[in-house]
Amino acid sequence: MDVRIDDQIRHLDEEIFEKEEQANKLERCADQLDERARNLRQLAHTQRGNGILWGFFSTAAGLALTPFTGGASLVVGLASAGIGAKISYDSSEDCERASEKLRENAKTFRHDVAVLSGKRDELKLKKKNLSSSFSLF
Repeated sequence: MDVRIDDQIRHLDEEIFEKEEQANKLERCADQLDERARNLRQLAHTQRGNGILWGFFSTAAGLALTPFTGGASLVVGLASAGIGAKISYDSSEDCERASEKLRENAKTFRHDVAVLSGKRDELKLKKKNLSSSFSLF
């Protein structure tokens, strides 16, 4: 009986170790995504500042070319001013959402570790009680 309990304990220890490793990996990936989101937000902020200047010039060029392009150059000039900042900002939000999901998954793994640790502790107690009862004989 002790051998089976030892095998079960060993199996639980391995499973606990694997789940802890998975949770740690997920949290490290979430940290990397958070850093990427911060960088993208900073880039969006920089692009927004540059976009104002670029927007001014592209709008001025669009106005100058409007008689020749039927207004299409004005639309292109105005649109180009905000596209880069919008893309970076949307990408940062995607990174943040993915990071939150990874952290939720890591939390699930940590919960699994707690449950498995409880089972392991119960088996260790059972083994101790069995050993005590056999030593009385």
